[in-house]
Amino acid sequence: MTSFRGWRIEPCDFDAVCLEFVTDDDTYRVLLDTSEESIADHALRRVLGAPLGD
Repeated sequence: MTSFRGWRIEPCDFDAVCLEFVTDDDTYRVLLDTSEESIADHALRRVLGAPLGD
């Protein structure tokens, strides 16, 4: 089983962002509309803490 290292939200396209969950072995990406970025950021900070690089 891989261990979770953190998460981050980064631009992917002009109208999308990538929500990334980083583990020791891989990075899992979820594509979100830019309008959902602030909601995802707020929810993940509450549950998982600050994103990687913060």
